[in-house]
Amino acid sequence: MSFTTITFLAWLALVVLLYYRVPPARRWWVILAANIWFYVSLDTKGILALAAASALSWYAALRIGRLQTMAADWKRANKALPKEERRAGLAVYEKREKRWVALAALAALGVLFLVKYYGEMAQSLNQATGLSLWRAENLLIPLGISYYSFFLISYVIDVYRTVIEPEKNVLRVFCFAGFFLSITQGPFGRYGELMPQIDQSPAFSGQRFWRGAKRMAWGYFMKMAVADRAAIITAYAFQDPMRCTGVQLAFAMACFGVQLYTDFCGYSHIMLGAGEILGLTLPENFRQPFFSHNMSEFWNRWHITLGAWLKDYVFYPVLQSAPIKALGTALKPKLGKKNAAQVQTYLALLILWFSIGLWHGAGFNYVFGVGLLQFCYIASGMLCAPLLKKANEVLHTEKFPLVWRIWQGIRCTLLMIFAWVFFQADSFGEALVFLRRMLTGFALSDVNLGSFTAMGVNRMGLLMLFYGVLLVFMVDLAHEKGLSLRDQLQKLPLLPKVLCYQLAMWSMVMLGIFLSTGSGTFLYARF
Repeated sequence: MSFTTITFLAWLALVVLLYYRVPPARRWWVILAANIWFYVSLDTKGILALAAASALSWYAALRIGRLQTMAADWKRANKALPKEERRAGLAVYEKREKRWVALAALAALGVLFLVKYYGEMAQSLNQATGLSLWRAENLLIPLGISYYSFFLISYVIDVYRTVIEPEKNVLRVFCFAGFFLSITQGPFGRYGELMPQIDQSPAFSGQRFWRGAKRMAWGYFMKMAVADRAAIITAYAFQDPMRCTGVQLAFAMACFGVQLYTDFCGYSHIMLGAGEILGLTLPENFRQPFFSHNMSEFWNRWHITLGAWLKDYVFYPVLQSAPIKALGTALKPKLGKKNAAQVQTYLALLILWFSIGLWHGAGFNYVFGVGLLQFCYIASGMLCAPLLKKANEVLHTEKFPLVWRIWQGIRCTLLMIFAWVFFQADSFGEALVFLRRMLTGFALSDVNLGSFTAMGVNRMGLLMLFYGVLLVFMVDLAHEKGLSLRDQLQKLPLLPKVLCYQLAMWSMVMLGIFLSTGSGTFLYARF
């Protein structure tokens, strides 16, 4: 059931109707039923893997909660013991809790590794060494496993950290892990944020319904009127770069940046709007990333929930781990306290970005383009920060802040467009072929309308793409300035409001007609 079909909208309307027909305390049952229906419609067999993963995490969290209760009881009963004995006694329970955390995490990551990474690694080893390792060719890859594996790991760790209480009903954990608004492309939610909202969701509100519907409509516009148009040009170039000129490949790189942003951000608007209709405040995944000052800020605005998840459950634990602390202690006499701490931070960042690249895929194009290259961007920015500060003072950039601000946004955009070539290419080698062809085949004489219309989109299509990109930019600019267009639209008198709705509907219909060949699939669904 594709999100871009009338079938999904009709099904969502039925879910909303049933959701508000039952008391808040029972609404999670409606969500659970919707999750199962939605998941089975896309992956009939994968639901068993999701159920098994949920059950294991539920049981591990229960055991952790039980051990925490036993530790608290033991502590109260042994107050008279010396401090060292009490610490040793509690350490026994702590060690057993960590074992359950490790079991749950290794089980989730082990299955994820087996179905997503092992096959490609085995094939590479077979080719390099002549071995005949099992390649897991016919292994089922459950829908959303890259997402729900992380959801469940965060649930178990949050129980271990006493952020939340262990859930006694396994179906509620299953409901959280398979939440239909986030199972295919996020956002990365937390149990303690989602389930209490469902349990305490407010009564139906017409105003909230229309706010959510408008946000969904904007998401559909970004996806169907911009992303799918740009996808035609992107596909033409990446399928066979050698048939394109350097100008065409440069244009395709820019179009892929447009496609990826409007596709993924458009999906997020659809899901957040649907959540708003259900009375749920889901975490934002994007915040005008192309207005960033630097690459660190870009990644605080792009795929926000994945970055936040990895910071909480990878970066900070690694930074506080015994090996990293030992490294800092060893380096402190040689480098000094400040420099030793920086080495620790950079090493933890390297592990973080390697994890982000690997999460996207096992190919080195993902590990490099979305991981190691991003680490280089951010680390170089941190290392060069004092130098850049002095350069700004010498250049007096404060005298022309708008020009400098525009340059910062363009710089971040260009760096990401370059990195996304590796993201979109089928392999690292093909990305290099693409870049080499773009550089060697570039000629200013090829900058003409005919070069662009030869890539599968006619003049009207290019005009519509430009119109869509301009509209997305203007809306993002308004949001960057703190203006909520939905609120501003609501305040308008009736006639201007109707005219705005007419313009929006015209844009959707016109662009939708020209986009009749769009696939309707979302890029990040492949992860």
